[in-house]
Amino acid sequence: MSRKLKAAAAACAVASGLGSVGCFSTDAPRTPLDNRWASLVDPCYPERYNYVARAEVLSPFAIHAANGAIIDTTLWTYHFDAGTDKLNPAGLERLDYLVRKRPAPPARLYLQTARDLAYDSANPDKMVAARDDLNLRRAESIKRYVTAATAGRGMTFDVAVIDPADMSFRAEGPANAARGWPGRFQSGIGGVSNNNLSTTGGGATPGTTGGTGTAGGTGTTSR
Repeated sequence: MSRKLKAAAAACAVASGLGSVGCFSTDAPRTPLDNRWASLVDPCYPERYNYVARAEVLSPFAIHAANGAIIDTTLWTYHFDAGTDKLNPAGLERLDYLVRKRPAPPARLYLQTARDLAYDSANPDKMVAARDDLNLRRAESIKRYVTAATAGRGMTFDVAVIDPADMSFRAEGPANAARGWPGRFQSGIGGVSNNNLSTTGGGATPGTTGGTGTAGGTGTTSR
C-alpha cells in the first residue's frame, strides 16, 4: 500500500513541476510553435549576416567610385591659361566631354583651386585674395561655356571649388605588362614554357624553359 502511495505522490510531483515551469498561463492563448522558435533562434540566419558582410565589403568600393566620379568631373588648373580664367583648348574639350555624358551630364562640376599663382613670402595674404578671385572667375567661365554648349536643353550647372591631389601617373609599366602578357605562356614541342614579363614585352622561345636560354626570358631585365 505504501508503494502505491509513493508512486501516486511522485506522479503528482511531476505534474505540478511541469506546470510550474511552463511558459504559458492558463488565461492566455498558447503561442504558436513558430513564434516560440523565433524567440530562441535567429530565423533570418544567415541572410541578415550575409547582407551586413556584403555591405561592409562593398562600402570601400562605393567610396572609391564616388571619389572617381568627382575626379572625372573636375577641371584642373592646366585647363586654363596660366593665371587667367580663359579656358584653353584642353579645357573646352573637357567640358564638351562632360556635357555629352549619358544618360545625363552631371549637374555639379568641380574646379581645382588655382595652383598657378606666384607666392610672395612678404605678403602671403595677397596670394589668398588673388586665388579666391581667380577661382570665382574661372567658375563663372565654366558656367558660361556649359550653358552655351547645352542651350535649349533646359539644364543648369553648379561649380564647386575643391583641392584634390592629382590622380595622374606614368603609364609605361601597365603598357609594358599588357604588351608582354600574350608572350608569357607559349607552347612548343617541349610543352608549355613559363616566361616572366620583361621590359621589352617579349615571350619565350617555343620548346625552351627559360626564354632564349637565359633566366630572364628575352635576355633583358625581368620583372
